[in-house]
This record gives sequence, C-alpha cells and structure tokens, in this order.
Amino acid sequence: MIESDKRVFDIPLEVKNIIKNNYIKNIEKEIKYRESEMKIIVVKRGDSLSKIAKRAYGNSKDYNRILKANPQLSKNPNLLYVGQNLEISIIGLHLSFLVSRSGD
Repeated sequence: MIESDKRVFDIPLEVKNIIKNNYIKNIEKEIKYRESEMKIIVVKRGDSLSKIAKRAYGNSKDYNRILKANPQLSKNPNLLYVGQNLEISIIGLHLSFLVSRSGD
C-alpha cells in the first residue's frame, strides 16, 4: 500500500507481478553480464591455483574456475610463474579480494 496525501492506494496484484518479473529479469541480465567480467591478478612466489582460489573464492577446490578463465593453463596447470597475469571471474569473489589491488 502506498500512502499519498492521506489517501491509500492499493497496487493491483497484476502490477506487482509485472514489477517483480521486470526486477528479476534485470537481475538475471546483470548476473549474465557480470559472469564475463574478470579481475586480473598477478602470480606471486609460492602461489598455486588452489592457493589463489582459496584467497579469491574461499575454497581451494574452486581452482577449476581459474582454469576455465585461463585456458592457456590447461596444458600444465601447475606451471605458474611469478609475475604471470591470470584472469579470475569476479562472481563469487570475497569482497576483500575484489577491492584489493593485487589479490592479497
């Protein structure tokens, strides 16, 4: 119910459903767009894909997400070098990782 000038107006259920459906569609579009958004991180001494995944996503088993974003690693995913740039999807990143400059 919306109050305006001391009068009360009921929003018809049909209008509420339209608003809800539009909202859901917009959120779905945003998620689809953001899925392709990446953050670049720089490999540091002692890093492995599982360590980076643990820092970035909170779970070392999410290293497959990093592999998916970096197909060049598929030949030898254990061959990382200091200074190497890797892309990681921002979907699901820990906030502290997302706002840091280098993924510390």
